[in-house]
Amino acid sequence: MRFGRNFRGILNDLKRDDKTAAKELGIPVGLLCDYLEGKTSMPYSLIDRASEIWPVSRRDFFPFEDDTNNGLVFM
Repeated sequence: MRFGRNFRGILNDLKRDDKTAAKELGIPVGLLCDYLEGKTSMPYSLIDRASEIWPVSRRDFFPFEDDTNNGLVFM
């Protein structure tokens, strides 16, 4: 589910609707919606494809989880 929200954010940043994004990725719109809703895991090959055609890094597809307290690490 979190991956889907992150992917939706990427599409919003790129100003892509579902239909346009699916066409550019070469997949059916229904399958893209399954990825966005978290019903299906997105294959790495599709992440590679997206990073080739759009100005995004592969890392952008993987949500970062902050493991610090209030953004700071005390050592």
